[in-house]
Amino acid sequence: MDSASESDLRRTAESGDVEAIHKLASVLVMRQQYSEAEIWYERAAALGDKVALVNLGAIVSKRDPELAERYLREAAAAGIDLAMHNLAFMLENRIQDEAMMWYLKAAQRGYAPSMYNLAMIMKPERPAEAKRWLSLAAREGHAGSMFQLARLLEDADPTAAEHWYRKAADAGDPRAAAAARQHDR
Repeated sequence: MDSASESDLRRTAESGDVEAIHKLASVLVMRQQYSEAEIWYERAAALGDKVALVNLGAIVSKRDPELAERYLREAAAAGIDLAMHNLAFMLENRIQDEAMMWYLKAAQRGYAPSMYNLAMIMKPERPAEAKRWLSLAAREGHAGSMFQLARLLEDADPTAAEHWYRKAADAGDPRAAAAARQHDR
């Protein structure tokens, strides 16, 4: 971004335009100017933008995990799928029941990464339910879900497993590419 464009963007952001604030903060994050990006995301959050809370959670997560969790809880309560997912991920090793609740909420709203994580937690004890979530996420284009679904189907339905290995490989999953090559033999 040239300096004239950035000056215009800053002026618009300073006027309280939330979209401009997000664009400016994103530019700052790409430059690894996290402290200044945090200030802008705080401004957007103060203007009522809940997505800014997700970004704030990411910026402060290493420095202040408790603050990150508060930001994510507020955004998750407002219905932001990514916040639900990130909060669940943050809680997974500490409070698994609550993490599953947040993954489930995001999954029910169609968020494929949460469908995948929920399925992976369920897989050892509830494989049929895990398979259902992996199927849903795979149909949404989630490569990891395609791969895991193929693994679940290998014994029961090798043809379907091969289909999902190929789809996962086409979607960029390197493990699936190797598995698909093995099925060709």
